[in-house]
Amino acid sequence: MTAAGQELLSKDRGNQPLWVWIMVLMAHGRSCVYCDEQQAQTLEHEAPLAGRAGRDIWWNLVPACDRCNS
Repeated sequence: MTAAGQELLSKDRGNQPLWVWIMVLMAHGRSCVYCDEQQAQTLEHEAPLAGRAGRDIWWNLVPACDRCNS
């Protein structure tokens, strides 16, 4: 496995299992959904959890780079 792959798998995924992280990442071509310029390092909730609008489930997650997710 490449160094980039090792780093990706060692990132903090929060409460999400590894298979969810990989599935969401691959579905979006490993790119940040907001800027499409950088590889994603985090998962972001598409519909926010605040106010019960969103859920902590795979179809509510999108990949984002650190810059866009902060």
